Amino acid sequence: MQGKKQYNESLFIHFQLSEHIPADNFYRRLKQVVDFSFLRQKTKKYYGKEGQKSIDPVVFIKLILVGYLENLNSDRRIINVAKMRMDILYFLDYNINEALPWHSTLSRTRQLYEQDVFSAIFKSVLKQCIDKGMVSGRRQAVDGFFVKANASIDSLVEREILDDADAYTAELESNTDEAVEAAAKANAPGKAATKQKVPFTTETGGGTPVAGNDEASPLQTVTDEYARNHRREKALAAAAAKTKTAPEQKAPFTTEAGGGNPVPGSDEASPLEAVTDEYAKAYDKLAGQTKTGNKIYYNPFDPDAKMSVKPGKAPALNYLGQVSVDTGSQVITGVQAFTADRTDGNCLPEMLETLIGNLGGNGLIIDEMLADTGFSTGVALKALEDNKIKGYIPNRPQFISDRPGFTYNEEGDFYTCPNNKQLTYRGTYAGPDSADKYYRVSRKICNVCPFKDTCAVYATKKKAITDTVDRDYYLRMHQRMQTERGKWMKKKRQSTVEPAIGMLVNFLGIKRVNTKGLEQANKCLTMAAAAYNLKKLLKTVPKPRIITIEQSLKEGQMTLPKAFYSLLAAHWSMHRPIITQLQLLAQKFKLTPWGPATTIR
Repeated sequence: MQGKKQYNESLFIHFQLSEHIPADNFYRRLKQVVDFSFLRQKTKKYYGKEGQKSIDPVVFIKLILVGYLENLNSDRRIINVAKMRMDILYFLDYNINEALPWHSTLSRTRQLYEQDVFSAIFKSVLKQCIDKGMVSGRRQAVDGFFVKANASIDSLVEREILDDADAYTAELESNTDEAVEAAAKANAPGKAATKQKVPFTTETGGGTPVAGNDEASPLQTVTDEYARNHRREKALAAAAAKTKTAPEQKAPFTTEAGGGNPVPGSDEASPLEAVTDEYAKAYDKLAGQTKTGNKIYYNPFDPDAKMSVKPGKAPALNYLGQVSVDTGSQVITGVQAFTADRTDGNCLPEMLETLIGNLGGNGLIIDEMLADTGFSTGVALKALEDNKIKGYIPNRPQFISDRPGFTYNEEGDFYTCPNNKQLTYRGTYAGPDSADKYYRVSRKICNVCPFKDTCAVYATKKKAITDTVDRDYYLRMHQRMQTERGKWMKKKRQSTVEPAIGMLVNFLGIKRVNTKGLEQANKCLTMAAAAYNLKKLLKTVPKPRIITIEQSLKEGQMTLPKAFYSLLAAHWSMHRPIITQLQLLAQKFKLTPWGPATTIR
């Protein structure tokens, strides 16, 4: 006979959350592994002794971890998902009828805690991985990747324009003060001048303030709003167009719409239009540019977000994240965020300091470091040798290890060409990551040289040899990478650190940060790395063995009375009185239906 489910909501119900979470559930197992109780003492300094109680620091950290484990890039979504998941509530030590913290509490608490709190979580998880024997520390692979910032490239403004706007505002305020004092002295001689607001007029031209005019001009209304709302007026005065699209046709500015908004169709230009003429010219120049620099433009809402470009993709505002992975188990051993205008090699010394601190505190020593060509800079290579770490980094293409036909004289610091002419040292020029030395001979000599058609130096634009001041570091790295071990290390790096970065970006919520500022981005990256390591850690913890009653009887692990007890336990609501009596009998005769490592269904 066909059945039909009838729903009658029960007014009272016996419910215990732990009984409904399977023993092999991820969050149940995670709860048994982690212990963040030390956070209460570590974060005690952020709170007073009186007032309303804050969110439990342990609950806060667990909610943040849930966000990355569930690939949720929003504090609001973290709370909404946690409300609907019994296993997450169990992990948080919340009952189903308890209200979770408000989503804004996560944002405020994240800003309240300093970086050392989040670093302590990461180090605590890393220590557990080391204690399990998952990390040797001997060989590390490091790589960098871009993390999208919580800022739009459409909101970029030009630094020079904003500087002009600040100067213009300061000049207006200065002129106003002088006009007030002059009017006060003229109207009340011998009395102390009292400053009051003087309306602006344009009788003297150029928007100069004149005292005694009771009617405020449009410029006064606009500049008042400009002074009160500094950021909004900056954006209005210096609204930068997209780098690839031309700005819309600018209409004359009037104050009919209020707040200095442009109104199309107005034939008479207000004083504000004259003020912004030079800005409009700058906009037209900006629209024609295809490449923009961080030295010229910045986002006023997140100044730390810098423009960067990936090959084949459009420019975007990003942060630079660097991750170090142990090549043995792919556990993340170090992570740090930098501004995107820096290069990988320039950040490596700071990354090394963090990495040595994380591993050195657990008695591990780094012997080898694997990285890609982006880390091939003199600063990075020098940092590796200073820390007695053997690096395996392919040299950048600009480095030339051997120049056929040219010999270098180390004592005289010059090159000798195939025509037996000396290319003497002409100076050192500093670049963003290194300094280069230039060697050159007179162009007149090169033009009449019989070997100029086959000369590699003559074919260059500068007709000179460019050599880095860190040539010795590059030569040692070049010789190391030519060995069979060096070639194997290059493949090893690709198979370890790059999959870890892919997991962080695609499955652990680091494709885009939901915070503003470098400090907050570093906290996000640190917690995502901790979540990654927790997933690695749980793989080493054996899952509880789950068998059926029938299997248990066949294997001789359960007798019929115990099987009967287990069957009744599966239908607790129907046989509660019988179960209670059986529990008492089981305790009396020490009958346990299941052991600590086995769960019976």
